[in-house]
Amino acid sequence: MKYLLGRGVFRTGLEFTCPNCELTTWIHLDDVRTKSTCAYCDYTYDVTAQLKDRDWRYRRSGIFGRDDDQLGGVPVALTLQQLSTSLHDRLILYSTAVNFSSAGADIEPCESDFVAVVSGVWPPESPVQLLFGEAKTSRPIDENDVRKLGKLADAIPRHLAQSFILFSKTDTFSVDEVRLAKTLNSQYERRVILWSCDELEPYFLYERSAGKLGQGRYASALKDMANNTHRLWFT
Repeated sequence: MKYLLGRGVFRTGLEFTCPNCELTTWIHLDDVRTKSTCAYCDYTYDVTAQLKDRDWRYRRSGIFGRDDDQLGGVPVALTLQQLSTSLHDRLILYSTAVNFSSAGADIEPCESDFVAVVSGVWPPESPVQLLFGEAKTSRPIDENDVRKLGKLADAIPRHLAQSFILFSKTDTFSVDEVRLAKTLNSQYERRVILWSCDELEPYFLYERSAGKLGQGRYASALKDMANNTHRLWFT
């Protein structure tokens, strides 16, 4: 809590009950005055009678204060942070909210929450790898998400780059979501990466799965992450 307060994620204030409309108002610490004004009915009242044995009340600030899940910004940011931490200098570049359409390739118009260009381990991997991603909070990953990103990855010529697909959530995956994601793999190709809250929250990507993965928890390549996904979710 001290860390979050120090970096402005939370703002500190007090809650007061207006004696006129009887609604509760949160007031930032810098704005608390003896004579405060109700945000609802504009009535001015003396708050000193309500100060006895009061606890602080905290509110999220900035992008964290939005009630629309930050339009997916937080899960995308966490996912990119984990990619950067795990891949280090092999993460060449990335872009967010990329829209795709084509006049000739067999893809559907779609958006990828992020696209990353990664340097592969050569040999035997392709020297260039493309990662297409979908990041969500608690909303489900549906058939449309899976189908569209699958077609997008299929459209990448194999002689140019190797493609991977990453689905991340700040929640956990349902049985249906896992089943849908698994369809993007084949018997001879593992290209799907799943990251739930267990991968996004810790500093080390597979810290919470160390008991299951053993040495596999040290994933420093997209192929390692796809293999870990297979072990954790698909077997």
